[in-house]
Amino acid sequence: MDGDDLTSQVNWVAWHLTQQLEEAAATEQHRIMVNTHPVSRVSRVPDHLRVHNRDAYTPGLVAIGPLHSKDAERRLRPGNQLKRTYLNSLISRGHPDASRHDVIQGYVRLVAARKHEAHAMYAAEDFDGITDVEFIQMLVLDGCFIIEHLVNVTTGKDEPLLHATPFGP
Repeated sequence: MDGDDLTSQVNWVAWHLTQQLEEAAATEQHRIMVNTHPVSRVSRVPDHLRVHNRDAYTPGLVAIGPLHSKDAERRLRPGNQLKRTYLNSLISRGHPDASRHDVIQGYVRLVAARKHEAHAMYAAEDFDGITDVEFIQMLVLDGCFIIEHLVNVTTGKDEPLLHATPFGP
């Protein structure tokens, strides 16, 4: 066995063990959260409040999280495009094109390791039809959107699409 093979094996085993540790930690954290916080933290607005003005509680451009994900396909398409634009903007500011995949992969890896924790914040019915892969992608896009939006607000960058929503400046 030459040095390159040994290095490859060491790298692979280290990566594999790291993944197992992250998954075990996330599973343990999820177990602790479920046992100590059995009620979901993010929930829908109750019907008795929505009855006065249904549109006030329905996203107009951007939905964060799974609660309105069904709407996101069609009605919130411009907001979803804006999320991808913001992801690109966030990554491109500090990384050359060649490393974007690695950066996104890192974000996905971090979010995937804590998906159980995030999942525990919502009621089970909020995930009807949402796979783990879709949930992880949603968390990455939503998180990057929020960060980039905050960067834009603090630096005075104007986003015309947001003017017609409560997110606007």
